[in-house]
Amino acid sequence: MYSRYLWRSPALIGVAFIVIGFIGSLVTGADAYNLFEVTRDLYPGEGTVVRVQLPTRKGATTTKADVRYQDRAGVTHFATVAVSRWTRYQPGQKVGLFISGVDYGQAWASSQGTPSPWDGFGPAAISLALLAIGILAAALSFQKVGLRVRALETGVPLPGRVISVDQGARRSRGQWTVTYSWTVDGHEHCASSPTLRRNEAKHYHPDDEVPVFVDPLDEANGEVDFFGCRAELEQLQNTS
Repeated sequence: MYSRYLWRSPALIGVAFIVIGFIGSLVTGADAYNLFEVTRDLYPGEGTVVRVQLPTRKGATTTKADVRYQDRAGVTHFATVAVSRWTRYQPGQKVGLFISGVDYGQAWASSQGTPSPWDGFGPAAISLALLAIGILAAALSFQKVGLRVRALETGVPLPGRVISVDQGARRSRGQWTVTYSWTVDGHEHCASSPTLRRNEAKHYHPDDEVPVFVDPLDEANGEVDFFGCRAELEQLQNTS
């Protein structure tokens, strides 16, 4: 029963966000720490353009250039740096650089400004935000699924009424939601179904009477047996 409701909830989307956010946090966190380390000591230098790469996307204001330069000890290094697309660098042209005194193999074009150790924390913050959103979405979804299952397993059937049957937005036209209500001690409560397919939603119409299984611990938690789970549970109890 739990798995059937879980597949119809946003929990899997939340889990996907967690995975993406976690992997992204590891990668971007390592990159941010590395950038923080190598930019602790920078000194100006000069390099020679070896090759200019084509812009990776249309409308980009920067492109990449492969440059050759020497460190303080006179050792030659090669690096790929971001340069302005509009400067139109040519092979053999000189370009100002900031060279890392921590890792001589790291360099940046001075025309792009002094590299900041905080530049790498932007992508890391985005990854952490995705991770937090995923955890929150998954936790809320699991909690909601648990409440639905508890209402079906232990709920008392009360008469309810279908309020509306709504089709999903354009990108989810095959998804439907049934909104229904029930009354306990004069207090009306409303809830919505999990995502339903068309063949499941077609059995419900506005103003139809439906049994709502109301949680004895929370009268505001009521669930209609859309998938026949309660009926299956009662059948198993009767046969055992």
